[in-house]
Amino acid sequence: MRFDHKTGTSHISNRPRYNVRFEPVDFCDAADGAPDYSGIFCDLRNHGEHRTTVFCDATSFARLMWDVPFSMTAKTILIIIVTSLCACTGEFPRDPAHVGAATDAYDNTGLIDQLESIKAWHVEHNTGVAARLRPGLSESAFPAEIVTNRCRLTEELKALWSWHDGAPGAVPFIWYHDFLSLEQAISEYKWLVLNPFVAWDPNYIPILSFEGEWYAAYCGGPPGAAGPVIHYFLEDGARLTAVNLTALMRTMAQAFAADAVTWENNGMVEDLFKIREIHRANNPGYEFPYAVPDGT
Repeated sequence: MRFDHKTGTSHISNRPRYNVRFEPVDFCDAADGAPDYSGIFCDLRNHGEHRTTVFCDATSFARLMWDVPFSMTAKTILIIIVTSLCACTGEFPRDPAHVGAATDAYDNTGLIDQLESIKAWHVEHNTGVAARLRPGLSESAFPAEIVTNRCRLTEELKALWSWHDGAPGAVPFIWYHDFLSLEQAISEYKWLVLNPFVAWDPNYIPILSFEGEWYAAYCGGPPGAAGPVIHYFLEDGARLTAVNLTALMRTMAQAFAADAVTWENNGMVEDLFKIREIHRANNPGYEFPYAVPDGT
C-alpha cells in the first residue's frame, strides 16, 4: 500500500519496487571533512529483496547503461549529464537543544521494549516480518564513523541494529516504512549524500525508507547517546519529526496497539488522525510529517 503524505490518502500499488540509479561520486566541498571520490556510484536496487551497490568509473557506467531500455540518444545524453554533475550536501533543521533533548530522553530498555512490541504485532497478525528480521550485530560490526568526521553512530542506533539488523521483504516494519540493515543504511546514506539532486545533510543516517521517503537519525558530532529524527520526502525536504528513535518507535508501537494501524487484506491500513494524536503525545512540539485530510 502506498501512502500519499501530501494528500493524506492511501492507494494500492502493484508496480514492481525496482530502481536503477546512477550517480556521480564527487563531493562538492572536500574541505568539509568528507572524502573526495571521483567516478560513478551505481546503485541497482530491488527494494523488496536485494540491493547491489557498486562503485565504477565512467567507462563502467557507460557499459552498464546499455542494459537500460532507453533509446541510444537518450542513453548518450544521460551519460553526458550524469557524469558531469557534482553532489552537494545540505543541512536539516536541528539545534543543540534538539540533540540535548534526544540524549536526555534516551532509554535503551524502553527502545527495546517498543521494538519487541512492534515485532509481537507482526507475529500476532502473521505478516511474515518477524521471521525475516536479521540477527542483531555485535559491537565489532559497527564502524567508528560512516564518513570521516561527519557521521558516528549513537548508542541508540547501535542498540537498534544490535536488536535486529533490518528486515528485508515486501511488508514494512512500521507503518509503510522498511527497516534498513546497517549495510543498507550506509549504502543509502552514501547515495543520498552523493546524489546531485538531493541536498542531504551528512549528519543524518537513514534508518527506515520507502520509495523516496526516509526517517533518518542524527549522527553528527562526537559519539553520543541519541539524536533527533527527521522525516525526508524528496518533494518536500526534511522535517524534524521525533525526539529520538525511541520516541519514534514508541509512537509506532502505540499506533499498532491502538488500532491506528491495522492489518487488512495483507496490508497496513491507517487511521491518520489517530496516528497524528499519538505522534503529538510522544513528540510534543515536533512536526507530524503527513497531511491530515479536512474533517478528521
